[in-house]
Amino acid sequence: MAPRDEDRCLTSRGELSVSKAATEFMLQLLAAGDPAPERLAFSPLQRTRQTAAILEQSWHVAASVCDALALGTSVAHPETFLVEHIEHQVIVSHQPLCRNLSGIGLMITVLTHYCREVGRP
Repeated sequence: MAPRDEDRCLTSRGELSVSKAATEFMLQLLAAGDPAPERLAFSPLQRTRQTAAILEQSWHVAASVCDALALGTSVAHPETFLVEHIEHQVIVSHQPLCRNLSGIGLMITVLTHYCREVGRP
């Protein structure tokens, strides 16, 4: 029996993909003169924890688990997972939450490593 999706880990390929995406993202921020992330929050899922650990090390920003980003989070209440007065926040979550956030007018940058990682289109 396959493990539940929420229990699955990043593969070595996924770890490499996240590491590359983190570096490219930071280079794009620097080139544009945009601020580095000030906050890194992640859902309690195993893969998001592992992704956040890689980003934390790469970006030198503290990561913290945010239970409000767990499966079933509603984008109708972003105040449950975003912190007011922080200019650049990065959340590490899952679909459909990330996709739905862009539909409510939040500027979202998605580090897309998970699609190939979990075999989704």
